[in-house]
This record gives sequence, C-alpha cells and structure tokens, in this order.
Amino acid sequence: MAELEKVMEDKLIAQLTTGISQWTLREDLRTEDDLWNNLRQKLNQNNLQALDGVLITDKEMDAIKEFIKDQGMNPYKAAEWLSGERGIAQIPLLREDAAQGTVYLTAMNNREIAGGGSSYEIIHQYQAAKSSEDDRARRYDVTLLINGLPMIHIELKNQNHPFMDAFRQIKKYSAEGKFSGIFGLVQMFVVSNGTESRYIAAARADELNENFLTKWVDEHNEPQDNYLDFAREALNVPRAHEIIGRYSVLDDVRKKVILLRPYQIHAIEKVKQASSERKSGYIWHTTGSGKTLTSFNVTRNLLDIPSIDKAIFLIDRRDLDKQTADSFTAYAAHSNLTIDKTDSTWRLRKLLESKDRSAIVTTIQKLQALLRWCERGETDESDDENAEMSGPQPVVNTPKAAASTAKQREKFTEHLKNLQVAFVVDECHRAVSPQSMRQIQKFFDKPSRPSLWYGFTGTPLFAENKSTAKGDLPRITEDQYGPCLHSYTVKEAIHDHAVLGFQLNYQGLDEEHLKSFAAELEIKNYQDMAMPELERRVEKSYVERFDRSIYDNREHKKQVVDYIINKCRHKFNLGEAESGKAYEALLTCESIKDAQEYYELFCEFKDKGWVKENIRELCPDFPKVAITYTVGENEDGADVNQSKMAKSLQDYNAMFGTAFSLENGLDGYNSNLNDRLARKTGQYKKRSEQLDLVIVVDRLLTGFDAPCLALLFIDRKPMSPQGLVQALSRTNRLFDNGKKYGQIMTMQSPYLFAEKIDKALFLYSHGGTKDVSAPTFIQAAQKLTDSINKLRAAAENPDKAGELTEKEELTAFVKAVQAVDNAMSGIKTYDEFDEERLKEEFGLDKEEFEEYLGRYQNALERLKELNKGDDDGDEPDPIDLEMELSFIKQTEVSYKYLIELIQRFVPEEEAKAKEVDEANDERINKLIKELSAHNSKMGGIIADIWQRLKDDPRALTGQSIALLASARANDEVSAKADAFAKKWGINRETIIYAAMSSKTAAELNPDFDYDAYKAGGGSLSKLAARRTMRAELDALIENELKPLLQQGQY
Repeated sequence: MAELEKVMEDKLIAQLTTGISQWTLREDLRTEDDLWNNLRQKLNQNNLQALDGVLITDKEMDAIKEFIKDQGMNPYKAAEWLSGERGIAQIPLLREDAAQGTVYLTAMNNREIAGGGSSYEIIHQYQAAKSSEDDRARRYDVTLLINGLPMIHIELKNQNHPFMDAFRQIKKYSAEGKFSGIFGLVQMFVVSNGTESRYIAAARADELNENFLTKWVDEHNEPQDNYLDFAREALNVPRAHEIIGRYSVLDDVRKKVILLRPYQIHAIEKVKQASSERKSGYIWHTTGSGKTLTSFNVTRNLLDIPSIDKAIFLIDRRDLDKQTADSFTAYAAHSNLTIDKTDSTWRLRKLLESKDRSAIVTTIQKLQALLRWCERGETDESDDENAEMSGPQPVVNTPKAAASTAKQREKFTEHLKNLQVAFVVDECHRAVSPQSMRQIQKFFDKPSRPSLWYGFTGTPLFAENKSTAKGDLPRITEDQYGPCLHSYTVKEAIHDHAVLGFQLNYQGLDEEHLKSFAAELEIKNYQDMAMPELERRVEKSYVERFDRSIYDNREHKKQVVDYIINKCRHKFNLGEAESGKAYEALLTCESIKDAQEYYELFCEFKDKGWVKENIRELCPDFPKVAITYTVGENEDGADVNQSKMAKSLQDYNAMFGTAFSLENGLDGYNSNLNDRLARKTGQYKKRSEQLDLVIVVDRLLTGFDAPCLALLFIDRKPMSPQGLVQALSRTNRLFDNGKKYGQIMTMQSPYLFAEKIDKALFLYSHGGTKDVSAPTFIQAAQKLTDSINKLRAAAENPDKAGELTEKEELTAFVKAVQAVDNAMSGIKTYDEFDEERLKEEFGLDKEEFEEYLGRYQNALERLKELNKGDDDGDEPDPIDLEMELSFIKQTEVSYKYLIELIQRFVPEEEAKAKEVDEANDERINKLIKELSAHNSKMGGIIADIWQRLKDDPRALTGQSIALLASARANDEVSAKADAFAKKWGINRETIIYAAMSSKTAAELNPDFDYDAYKAGGGSLSKLAARRTMRAELDALIENELKPLLQQGQY
C-alpha cells in the first residue's frame, strides 16, 4: 500500500534531522513573517562585529527585505548574489544612525560549509499567502534553510502519482509567483514520489525543463532513487550545501544556474583525493555528459588544496575555438578562475609570476613556448608556436641589457620550477601528446615532488585501440596519465538520462548486390564469407580494379541527398520548423572534394525544385545548408578549394545577411556557423537564423556541443573506435521531449559500419550495448502493435471509450492511449515506418486515434474528479494525468507556406485576378485555423487579409502578402508598446528591444517614470510599482508582442 504523503514527510524529516550536525527542525517557522524574523536573528548573530553591538532596527530590516526581494527577482540573479565575493554573500546596509555609515552583513559563507557561522534548518507545511484576490494560498511540503535563507525546496507525492506531478506542481507555484520574496532565493528543487527522486536547478517556470531532472547516483554510479536514500546521500550536511555552494556554476551568457550532476561531483572529489595523495590519473566521462564543465570545476576546486600553487587547465589551440572560449568565460564570470585568452605568452608568464593562488586556462602551445623561452631564450616568431611569445618583452640592444634579460629569465625559471603545479587536460589525448607531456614533466618535476596531471576524456585509449607512439612513449591513457579515478560510461549516462541513446540506420549495398559484385570481380569463395568480410573484399577489389571506391560516384551522392531532403522529415522534426524547433544534422564525408560535390548537389536539388511538396508544405526553405573545411588543407587543390569556398560564403551571406569573405579569413565565418548551429543564444532560436545541415570532413566531429543537433549522416569509411564514438556523440545531447535518440545514418558499407560501431560502443560501455542503441524497427513495431491491442481491449472503438464510467476502466483506457502515443512517437523516425499505412499494418489510422484522443481528454477530466480527496489511496501502478501527448499533436502550420499559397491568388495586374475555387479556399482556411491554434494574433491578421483578397482581389494587385502581414503586425506592436510606455513612462524602443531579444524585464531592468505613473492615476508605492511594471511587461511581451514579432519584420 502506498504511504500517505504525511507519513513520507515525517520520515524524510526524521532522516534529515538524525545524526551529528544535520538539519534542525523548526516547527515554529510557517509564514513569511516567521522567516524574516528568523533571518533577522541569524544576521544579528553572525555579524556582531560589523553591527558594533547595535542590533538591526525595524527600519533597517525593511531595507534588508527590499534588498533580498530584489536579489530574488529570478533564480539566476539570486545565485549571482549568493556566490558572492570569493564565496561570501553580503547585504549592504546603511545604518539608521548615519554616524555608523554603511556596513556589510554576511548572509551566506560558502567557504564555511558545515562549520563557522553556517546553520541548517528544515521547515515544512509553510503557508505561501495569496498575492491577489484571484490567487490561491499554497502550502509547501519541505524546505531547507541555510543561514535562514530558503535554498532547497522539496515537493513530495505518494506512489499513486508519478514524480512528474511534483515537478509540475513546482512549475505551477513558480508561474503563480510563489517563489518570490525570500523564497525567490531557492536554488534547487527536489521532487519525489517515494520510489523515484530527482533534483534540478531552480529556474523560471518557463525555463524548467523536465529533461534536466537528475537522479542521484553514488560514486559507483548506483542510483539512489528511494526518497530516503536520496536524502541520505544528497541532502545531508554538508552535501546539500556543497551542491548549491561549491558544485554550482553560473552560466553568464545564458543566465542559467547549473547544478553539477552526481557523477561530476564524484569525479571532482576523486581528483581532490588523488591530489592530496600526490597522485595523478584520468577521468573517463562519456562524451556529451558535461565533461568540459567537470574538468573546468576540477581546476577551480584544486585550489582548495593548500599545497597547490597554480592549477592550469590545458587545451589545444585547435580546441580553443569561440564556443570553448565563450563557455569558459561564461562559467568563470563568478569564479576565481583566470582565463588566459590573449595571443601573448607574455601574459601567461605574468599570471605564473603572480603570487596569487589562481587557476589559469591556456593552450599547450603557449605553455611550450614559455618553457622554450625559459630554457633557451627562444622567441623566434617565424615558428608558428613560438609566435605566441610576442608581447611587451624588454629591448635587448646592449651587453648589459642582454645580461639583465638573461638574469630575469633565470629568476623566472627558478620561480616557475619551484611552483607546485596541477595540470588539468580536457580532451587529454588531443590536447597533450605523450611527447609534449614528457617535455613539460622534465621541466617541472622533481624526484620528491612530481607535477600532477589529470586528464579528461570520453574515449580513453586501451590496449584494443592504443596509439602508435614512438619509442617508450605511452600508448594508452593509463600509462600517460595514471589510473582511472572515476568513470561514467555512455551506457551509464544513457541509463541515467544524462545523454540519449543512438538509433542506428545502416545503408548501402545489400547482400544481393555485394554478391553480384563479388562474382563480377571474381572473388573466390565469396559465398562462404561473413558479410563484413565480403564487404571488405568487394570494396578492396573494386578499388584495385577501378582506382576509386564503389561509392565514389555522383549517382550515389544524388541518392544520399534525395534521402536526406525527401525522406527524413520526421527525423528533422520539420513539423516544428516554423517555430524554430526543427533538429539539425551533420554530413561527414571522406574528402574536401566530396564535401564540395555534396554542397553543389544540395543547391541543385533546391534550384531545380526536386524538394517534394510535402516537405515544402512543412518547411518551404528546407534544407538550409552550409559547408566548412580548412582552405589549403589539400595543397594540390588549394585554388579550387578557395574558389568553391568563396561561392559557399556568398550563399551563406545571402541566407543570413552576413558579410564573410576569404580576404578576412575563415575564423569569423566558422565562429558564426558554430554559434548558429549551437543555437544557445536567443537570436538563433528563430527559423530565419537557423541551419538544417552542415557538410564537414572532420570539423565539428569532436568537442562541438549543440543539443539541437540530432542527426549524423556518414558517407565515408569507418573511423577508429574513439573517432566513431566522438562523432556519434555529437547527436545525443538532451534537448526536448521529441528528441528520443541521436540518429545515425551510415550511407555506405553497412556491414562494416555495423561491426565497427558495435565494437566501439562495446569498448566504451564497459561491455554490452543493449541499453546504448535504440530498439530495432521490428521491436518498435511490436511495441506499437501491443499497445494498440491494449487500447482495443480497453475500448474497442472511440464510441465505446465514451461510455466508460468506472475508475478502473478509465484508468486502463488512459494508460492505453498514453502507451500508443509513446509507441507512435518512437516509431516515426524509422525509415521503414509509413504513416500512410498505419491502418493497413497496425489496424489504427491517425484519424481514428484522433477520435480516441477526444475521449481521452474527457477520461482525464473524469479521473481528476474521481481522484480529488483520494491522493493517498492504494493504486500500485500510477498514471500521469498531465502527460503531454506528442505523436498526434496538432502540427504547427508553416507560416511561409501559407503566405506562399495566398500569394498565388494575388493578381500581378488588375485585369488578371484569379478566382478562388472551393478546394483552395477550404485548404487555406484550414491552414489559417491551424496557425491560429498556436498564434492567434497572426492567425487573425492572415484571416483578415485572406478575406479582403477574396472580396476584392484587385485592391491587392501586385502587393506582397508577407509585407502586408508584417506591416499589420508591426502596427499592432507599436500600438501596444506605445500604450504600455505611456502608462509606465518607459521608452517604447526599450519595450520592443526586450521583445525582440527575448529578455525578461528583470534582465533588462528598464527605468520607468514613477511621477508619470502617479500622474496617470497609479496608486502603488515605487517599489511595488516597479515589481508590477516588470510583471506586466513580461506578460505583454510573452502574450502580445512575441506572437506578432515572430512573423513581423520590425
């Protein structure tokens, strides 16, 4: 029988308050006033010296409240304040007695975890008051306070409910504004139904993404799902304070709080333990699991060890692209990490000379150049690597000056050799070769005190795939860096939903064609060969006879392009393209020449109208394609490469309004392309600024992070095991609910690829690939068949579903519909699936399922009524009453396609008006209705224009429907912005900028004219008015302006 929520709450509190130095239960804290009074007591207690014996007055406490309310405007702003200066969050307080001036009160000290002035209290059944007449009061389950400040909020459901109900409850409370005031400081949410528990960083309601709910695992990667196990492992003191105070990162670009996942925390602690024992080693965390973020935090946290003078985060110059540099800058903005992004090794010298115990991010090339200068005084700028030694070096033009410089170098060299340095190396085999590492160790190591090295890799080198190093240099990761300190494999990451699995689709010559080629090529005994071996022999013999690959021909490439464009609409999620939520792809091929041919073919397909109508209906401008490679990489074809790259740059410029050229170098283009593909900033979340596919040889196949990238097409020979896993891992980042797997399509050598990928995934999964790969189509089809059979058993047809009344019947029906939806959304990306044959192959078509869905909504409402007051009943198999069905949700109509259809009926000349037939009128009205379902503002504008066109087509002769709609949208935006600006005394351009840049009012913090507000009849205080203005501005932007600006061209 399921536990009552009250019983669960009591057990959780008992777990958290039992033992030494745990949480203290405060039954007396139930209201906001109680919390403010408790905080006042803490501040008085922890700041006796700063207050100089004069306790906080009522007036001063009011100022403190306003300060904290301002910090708690959103979780990111709260986190900025809580991170403080070197981990200490302070409150500036102007004393009521002016003679005492301003003092700074310590509110939180993240350097005093489980000690010092830190206190840990637990409250439950807190009463969140109504904020307006239309609002509802809420009662929270359990909240953890550190120094009197709410830091971790926990919502519980019993086992009759999925834990997602608790998550949705938190989202509802957040949307209602309940996490404001002192509760606006909360940094972490925990949800549990007793058997499944998750945590997530606090964020605004619209930014809380269920895909980032994280389970806790122990150091051996064993899940701690039970709520009491979770509490014991993750919510104890000091662990809970460490998670929010030491293991959180602020992303200064995306304005998000990142709480590290448990395996990241365990890795950091393993490195810390090894370093305290003066041992080196490596961390094996699968690609896509946040490895760079983990290594970044290891670097930061190494400085907690007193014996370490400098922590140096080493990367290869090739990896210090804009994406990496921007990530480091974003993470470091609120840390003690110094990022050396300059082109001067002289800057690196200054950082190493400094007596500050600091962490430095730099390139291996700069460090090597500096060490050469130390040992030999070399500054030859003709050498590519030594060129980085440029900087404000002293002029040496006399013997005396030369001697002085030599003395300075000798002094610095001695200083450098005496430092205890710990090196952290991201992508450790790519960044530091065994030879480079040996040279650096030779400089820094002493017999009694070797330098410390911590390598991070998602694809370690083992005996099975060891490198070809020269002489006695290490060939495997363990020999180069030391033992594996912590591992988190792709299999474990997929199991924990830290990354997605892979859906593998192998294309190319089948068995029949291979045997036909084998006979023509006179290969002996081919009938007895296993398929991978037959494929190897056929391809090898074909190359020997014809001096080219069997797949190296234009016809093969045309088939690949046709497949990508016309047969992958579900894979690209084109139904969501207009809203900017389509997925992206990479196509990797053997050579620059192949990449260029593919680019030309994609252009030809679009120019000649070979994109099918059903694709254009979903996304008229699909596919938007770009290409990237290093010009001059193939010296023999440098001129051709430059000419073709120049043409592709022209296309890119025309597509996105940029101005890149070969004359200015490709760095700017590549950075822009990377940003566009990553879509991590607001400007690239619009369809007009997005790419669909990028053609590469090797670029972007390692280290590149783009969660919206879901597809990888491979038309080349299989890579090494580590190369394959790196490439595949570009696709399996978490993104949205529709992205189920990273989708991998190999376009040649299907049997060889199947063998190579299986071996690679086995190697990097600690053996076994069962959980790594998606089910086969046969398995997916069987799942759909079984779910449809259960649906028919629950309700033979939609009419029967409408007759269900009993709770047990309704529950079975709802579960069956959810199971069908889940199976359908899972099967739609398989090539073998044909939506038009649903009825024939599975006995249920889309139209009938839509009828079931109508009954499903009624069943949900009935179940919710029956469940009222029955939260603690006994139901061993809970259902999710808030589950969002994904397969047959109304597809958002393509705005551009709709505009194109209407434009066809606009006469170019007054005498040539076209009559609208009934079929086209019905079709366009249907599309307008679909548009209105998700954007009623633009739906209304288009409906009005369409009616005007039908009533009097000549009145619109020669006009552009797109421009007419855009002008109408812009007029409405201006009118709404003007009205708001007048009410609050805000610059209208500020309002429009906020809407176009997707910034919140809190982020923008606009000035407003309080006097003008009062003159217009406003009655709120200035602080209350500011808060109200921000809330109304956010609502205006989200509900009124954004829908219009999405299609308008303001």
